[in-house]
Amino acid sequence: MLQGVDLNRIVINKSGGKEHLLKDANVSFLPGTVTAIVGKSGCGKTNLIKALSGKECATAGKVLVNDSSYYDKMAELRSCMAYLPQDDLLHADLTVLQELRYTAKLRCPKTWSSKERKLKIAAVVQDLEIHECLAKTIKELSGGQRKRVAIACALLAEPKVMFLDEPTSPLDPGMSAEFVYMVLANIARSGCTVIFVTHDLDTLTPEDPAVIAKSGLELVDQVIFVGEKIEKKNKYNIKKFKGFVYYSGRLSDFDSVGAGKNERQKVYDSFRKIKTCLGDKQGYEQVCGAPRLLTEKASSHLMEGDILVERAGGIRQFFVNLKRGIRQRFNTPGALLLQMAIPLVIGVIMGFVSDAEKLYAEPYFTKSMMFTYSAGAFFVGIFSSINAFSNRDLLAHEQYHGLKTVPYVLSVFVIQSVICAVQSGILYAVFTSMTGVVEHDIIQRGFDVFAVIYACAESAMVMGLLASAVFKNPMLVAPLLVLLQIVFSGIVFNLDGVAAKLSYLISCKWSLDGLGAISQLNDLFGKIGATSEVKDHYEASVQSLMLSLIWLWLISLLLLVMTILVLVRRNARQFSASGGQTIAVVRGRLSAVADRYGMALLTLTLLGALAYLMYTGVLWTMFDNAREYTGELFDNLPSAWTRLTDDFGDMMAS
Repeated sequence: MLQGVDLNRIVINKSGGKEHLLKDANVSFLPGTVTAIVGKSGCGKTNLIKALSGKECATAGKVLVNDSSYYDKMAELRSCMAYLPQDDLLHADLTVLQELRYTAKLRCPKTWSSKERKLKIAAVVQDLEIHECLAKTIKELSGGQRKRVAIACALLAEPKVMFLDEPTSPLDPGMSAEFVYMVLANIARSGCTVIFVTHDLDTLTPEDPAVIAKSGLELVDQVIFVGEKIEKKNKYNIKKFKGFVYYSGRLSDFDSVGAGKNERQKVYDSFRKIKTCLGDKQGYEQVCGAPRLLTEKASSHLMEGDILVERAGGIRQFFVNLKRGIRQRFNTPGALLLQMAIPLVIGVIMGFVSDAEKLYAEPYFTKSMMFTYSAGAFFVGIFSSINAFSNRDLLAHEQYHGLKTVPYVLSVFVIQSVICAVQSGILYAVFTSMTGVVEHDIIQRGFDVFAVIYACAESAMVMGLLASAVFKNPMLVAPLLVLLQIVFSGIVFNLDGVAAKLSYLISCKWSLDGLGAISQLNDLFGKIGATSEVKDHYEASVQSLMLSLIWLWLISLLLLVMTILVLVRRNARQFSASGGQTIAVVRGRLSAVADRYGMALLTLTLLGALAYLMYTGVLWTMFDNAREYTGELFDNLPSAWTRLTDDFGDMMAS
């Protein structure tokens, strides 16, 4: 049996104030029953099932599973739970059969054999009637089909409790009641406790006479009405609480319609009354009676069987995720081809602007091309992985159902490393074919360059993984990361002090040093007497090359560890009562200050700047300069136009 006792959830909203998402919620659920949580939009229905499932723990109160504290033993007891959000979180690039197979390997008990998993998949497919879409990819399915596939994935682990948030929302009108009867009730018959959220009251009332004959007028065993509670001490002290449970019980218990009407009409009239007073405590009590718990009648019932399920371990999860990731890439050949086209285009551009006679002969040209080589490799690496963890909801959903963070990240790292190696090979092959192989070597001619380019691209790839783990929109951060490589690489200007220390963590700096050693930049600069350009790291020796490679791989390792820590921390935070509230408090207070004083501060800043410019006379100088500048432009416009036409003619002639 599942119980929620005095559940409260208080969070910090964007304005920095406290918001009550749950208020003294008391609910109870029997095994093998279907419960509908009903209420208007935004009243706290989803918050209630998130608190019960442990998706977002309550800040006060407790959840009991067979009289054991669920929050205290969540790591163990979560294996008996299944949570399906309103959006179906599936891998869009996999077929339905592939999704079911990989999900079974991850969620089914580790003691099951391959045959047992296949039999379970076959049984679930038959029960949910999804035979026709097994060969289709997830993105090709309709909303109702995706919902059934999501439920099928959840059923593979044989959960004892299943939570569904608005499962009937993607269905056609009139199909909701049939879905509850045909799917959810059938799941409950196996002993699973089914709890679903809906705002559609028609979901609970059957229309089909055949369904009424079999199940009666009640499609669900329990109805829980949730609404907002308003406490008004005086006209200045008004508090609003969401997630207040007004009623918990059977449908027939709140049917207060007078005699003389048939049962079906009584149900409809009761629902009309419930619907009109939704969110009004007095109205609820007039129709339903005072709030009560089902616990009084259900306390002797427990969930049957062993609720603890031991799932696949870390090593097995690594290989399953590795196979699934590879399959996803091959299921989307267009995206994979585009990834391979990026280094091809960059290599062609580099080869086009290069000069085979100057390369490896003139020091400044060689140094510029080696940096371009490094920047190209970095660009290829970072943009191949910048969206690796962009689907945060799907990752959190799988983590809730037992996915371990470390093996998952390592599987993504291995796949991206292979892709990165192929991309580096394409970049090296294209550029070398257009400019020729470096004439001298340190360890092995040609392969030295590839080793440095691949190490640079690899570190950039892991940096993309970290950016994807940290930022919601990592593509917006990618240009900044590329700019940091340019500024701190030392190619634009010499770095001193703190900037020089920071450059030790810059991939392009070490890639340039490695390529400089291979290109013998010190010897080239020595021939022209440019001793200021000679650096120890450009020395053509095995030690210099190894130093660059070691630093590049150390940077990759550091970034990989940081990526794992970020995702592990986020996984732990999503199941805690506080969640990301510390960040929310800071964000809320900053937002409140900006909303309250932002315009005034901006106005004062602009007025102060304007007054300073007027006081110093800079403003009048700017006006004079602008007038002179504009006049000069207009005076020289005819000659500039003549030169433009001449240049255009020269370009077309050549």
